[in-house]
Amino acid sequence: MTTHDGYDKVSGIYDMFADQAALDFYTGFGSGFGEVLDIGAGTGRIAIALARKGTRVISVEPSPAMAGQFRAKLDREPALKGLITLIEADAGSFDAGRTVPAAFMAGSFDHLPNDEERLKALSNIARHLEPGGRLVFEVWMGLMKDDPGTWAGETTVGDTTYKRMVGRKVMPDGTVEIELVFDISRGGELVERIEQHSRVGISDRDKVHGLLGQAGFQVTGEFGDYEGTPYKEDDSILLFDTVRQAHTSPDSD
Repeated sequence: MTTHDGYDKVSGIYDMFADQAALDFYTGFGSGFGEVLDIGAGTGRIAIALARKGTRVISVEPSPAMAGQFRAKLDREPALKGLITLIEADAGSFDAGRTVPAAFMAGSFDHLPNDEERLKALSNIARHLEPGGRLVFEVWMGLMKDDPGTWAGETTVGDTTYKRMVGRKVMPDGTVEIELVFDISRGGELVERIEQHSRVGISDRDKVHGLLGQAGFQVTGEFGDYEGTPYKEDDSILLFDTVRQAHTSPDSD
């Protein structure tokens, strides 16, 4: 068994467990604009799907391993390289050098560990949005609690089967340790087990509203799934649809 705190070992199999509903939602959202910001782009699943539709994408990804997988995909589809700009940086520090009409964070907001980092990221994104520009992202409200581990996905490629287990542990510092366990089997026998650990932050609806207001965003919609169902307090996710207010300066910190 191998244990990792980054994405070096799992970046090559990460896409096997993609949430199709989330992929469809963010691709549908992004395709409504000529150019979008993709914050926490991972291996480029959404960015590449958008570029295939002709949308220009500025992708921001801090993990070298995930960015490496992204570039490998672009090498296989060189025609898309003119539509995608990949910046290896985090949400709070990237600089794209221009503004765009829309941005999204697909599964990455929770990786901001505290309110200081969240406000820094939201303010930097606002700086890159045109007045009236839209930002959408989700917060996993209902999943920030202890869970010893639940099998969540299985896929087979040729004679190899990949299974994923997700566990969570609430830590004293107000974060949640996420444990991902990947079992790789061949011919019915386990050949490798990989554990990946990461930390995510715990937030709540009121705090996120406050941070968005400080960063210059107005919330225009709240949904409990990727189908646009209005949010209810017991929903697992809260999906925010927001607009950058016109009085917010793109040069503000």
